[in-house]
Formats: sequence, C-alpha cells, structure tokens
Amino acid sequence: MGRHFSFMKQHQSIEDRIQCASELLSRDAGTFTSDVNSECKIRVVVDNMNNDFNKAFFAHPDRAFIFQDGKMAFIGATMLEQLKSPQKLATDHLRDWLEAYLTDSLSQ
Repeated sequence: MGRHFSFMKQHQSIEDRIQCASELLSRDAGTFTSDVNSECKIRVVVDNMNNDFNKAFFAHPDRAFIFQDGKMAFIGATMLEQLKSPQKLATDHLRDWLEAYLTDSLSQ
C-alpha cells in the first residue's frame, strides 16, 4: 500500500480468495465491508473457484481503486454512474486522477 504496489499470486483455493478479501477488509475497514446491508461502504465478495458468478453474469470489475499511503485515495465510478456518461470509458476518471496526481507530484 502507499507508494508500493500490492501483488497477490493467483488464488489456488477458495481459502486463498477469502484470505485476500479479508486482507483488503482489514487494510481499510472505513471503505470496505462484508456487511450485505451496508449502503455506505464498498462490499467485498468472493466468487467460487469455478468463477460461476463471473460466467453467469459476464462480470467485469466495474471500479478502479487507488490506495495512497495506506488510505483510499481514489474510488472509480460505479457501473450505474458510468451509464450516465456512456461516452466515457471506466478508466477515464482513473486516468484523469493519475495525470493530476503525477502533475502535482512532479511540480513539487
């Protein structure tokens, strides 16, 4: 987290996936939750090892996240928010944030 990239190896078991999700929850409990009733945090879910949810719903990640110095610095638009501006790609907001961040960082 912070100035370092996190890397997780390909999950070999459901336990690996659950562990990875648990680590994400513990890193930023103010942003992420496993509570299905929460409407103010981003819910973290885990697909099974056959990726049945992904296959059934042709799921794609619909949000981008940037962690900076151990905190959530950027949360991309949800799929519903993206539908309001169909001319923009899901990554456009991410690119805008990164360009602004890099411009600020280089000017300091």
